[in-house]
Amino acid sequence: VRKAKEARILFQLPNEQEGILLLKDAAGIENEDDLFFEFEEGTTKQLIVKKIYPDGGKVLLSTVLLEKRENLNKYQSVIDNHGTLTAKVIKSINVGLILDHEGYSCLLPTTQIDSKEDLENIVGKEIEVSPIRVDYNRIRLIVSQKVANAIKEREEKEKFISTVQVGNVYEGTVKNIESYGAFVELENGVEGLLHISEIEHNRIVKVEKVLNTGDKVKVQVIKVEDGHIGLSRKV
Repeated sequence: VRKAKEARILFQLPNEQEGILLLKDAAGIENEDDLFFEFEEGTTKQLIVKKIYPDGGKVLLSTVLLEKRENLNKYQSVIDNHGTLTAKVIKSINVGLILDHEGYSCLLPTTQIDSKEDLENIVGKEIEVSPIRVDYNRIRLIVSQKVANAIKEREEKEKFISTVQVGNVYEGTVKNIESYGAFVELENGVEGLLHISEIEHNRIVKVEKVLNTGDKVKVQVIKVEDGHIGLSRKV
């Protein structure tokens, strides 16, 4: 700290340049008196460079950004635990979308957008995203809508599977046919295997002779094991 002057503090930087900390950029400081008290002349403080002016090379400093960068650590646990968060879309740029979450800037790259809407129509809306990387240098989050949707879909599947019990009857949709049976979607993307031996009482040589993709079929759950569901039309 070099000098206190009119709601700002002048700093001598290690490279001999002069840095300026304005009242608005000082974290937890509301008035000039507190600013001057907190930053006594001759003391050393850690700050972040907020802006460098090309004319004269003056440097604008900030402790607000320093505090924000340190608080970014909390989002690493969200990443590690495959969590999601809600953020508001601020604007569209060449490489994707800029969002805001609790005052933090978030970059949603084009490759991570899972919306079929025109990007301009999303501006102003709140969307669910998942943080995938913390950018400490730019004090922002890199987020993904695709990952968030995948997490949500997995949670919905797990919730539905937890309700499935032997004896339950569902009207499902045939999604895929194999030589050994058909995969039937029950709900929320959850599929069960309708084995060829469980389709009819009569012996079937080819599943395609009885079922086609897209057919609606009533089935009963005969087995639930490790997330795998066995179905029967015959029963």
